[in-house]
Amino acid sequence: MSGQTNSEIKFDVTLDDKQRPIDMKWSAEGSGVEGLKPCNAFIIAVWDHLNDTSMRLDLWTDKMTVEEMQQFYYETFVTMADTFTLATNDEESAEEIRKFAKAFGKKVGLINT
Repeated sequence: MSGQTNSEIKFDVTLDDKQRPIDMKWSAEGSGVEGLKPCNAFIIAVWDHLNDTSMRLDLWTDKMTVEEMQQFYYETFVTMADTFTLATNDEESAEEIRKFAKAFGKKVGLINT
């Protein structure tokens, strides 16, 4: 199959003795980011078409503050709306996600207007 390439996405997670993440790093070939970069949280969602369901992996370290988690989720909601628009061309439904993101942002004090 000509024209196809593979790209590796890697997450390196160090766990404590209770199996909780204490240090996390990520890398992705072709992302423009070289080497493993530190992070304090990530959300991975995968669509399993064989079982018609989604699978998720949500991890964060105890270094992640509540304020950082609020911003992380707000930005994730906005990104989800943008991705939904690109994937479906359903701008009306994407706008509902954006409305929720804005309400969430206001609730947690990220948005003042």
